[in-house]
Amino acid sequence: MMGGSALLGLTTATPFPASAAASEVVVGKDGWLFPAFDQVSRVDYTRVQQGASFINDVVGVLKQAKIQTVICLTPAKSRILSEHLPDGVKFTPDTQRRYGVELEALRRNGTPVPDLLAAMSAQRKADPGTPLFFKADTHWTPQGAACAANAVAEAIKAGSLLTPSSKPGPRLGPPRDMVQSKNDLALLLPAEERAKYPLQPYKLPQAIEAGGGDLLAEEGADTVLVGNSYLHPSFGFSTALANRLDRPVWLVWKIHSFSPYWNLLDYLGSSAFAAQRPKVVVWVFHETDLTIPPNNSAIWGQTAMKPDAILTDLRKRVGA
Repeated sequence: MMGGSALLGLTTATPFPASAAASEVVVGKDGWLFPAFDQVSRVDYTRVQQGASFINDVVGVLKQAKIQTVICLTPAKSRILSEHLPDGVKFTPDTQRRYGVELEALRRNGTPVPDLLAAMSAQRKADPGTPLFFKADTHWTPQGAACAANAVAEAIKAGSLLTPSSKPGPRLGPPRDMVQSKNDLALLLPAEERAKYPLQPYKLPQAIEAGGGDLLAEEGADTVLVGNSYLHPSFGFSTALANRLDRPVWLVWKIHSFSPYWNLLDYLGSSAFAAQRPKVVVWVFHETDLTIPPNNSAIWGQTAMKPDAILTDLRKRVGA
């Protein structure tokens, strides 16, 4: 089951006027672009704590229904590659600690939340020549996705959340040569500026079943990925996670204009969930999502919901 758009890299639901679109992009050094929503210079810690508390409430309901949750908290691209930000744009002492504060708050009730900032920082130090994000796009490369997937898999194993699977996960065949179809950040720039940011070639590891077929997602899997466009199959996160866990993984994703809470409820109301209740849900957030209330219709549009309505619907769907 694949949810969401089939377009690689395009995370905006509707086009912006040129003047508004340009304000959504931070033009960095050395050909790097960053999304303004990374919020390098501002943070509201009251909202961070409220967001984490609500996520913890959702995780608690899932736990009552005997479904374990692992939170995959994606660090802002601007944080990972801060040396490429333009002069005069840098994290403040307050925003510098946002990711760590969020980790602590989300882990408060014992939920596994791997530190992807530490994992990616270590990966960059060990292999500085391999980019973890695309230069003119919001998203991570397959190497960045694999780094994150490995950290998530280790958290699942450390928590003994899964027993060995009767179905093996995919083995990885030779990587496939790919070229980006879009640069979502470059598309937000004036037309005359876009040519400065060419599409990047990259290599995508291929998932191969024992029988020789492709395996990107498997209905009936006991591990489910729910999240945003960072989970697009073209980045390989689901493949990497299934390989690390040696079991099939079911993938549910939509572009980031859909609320992460709505995405979860949508899956929990699906025929896939009715047919196979998962043991583990890996729920994906961007680090700035915690500052956006679930009922913020300016961001989440028609998928915005009041927190109480989400919890009520959630309990009905999982029988908690």
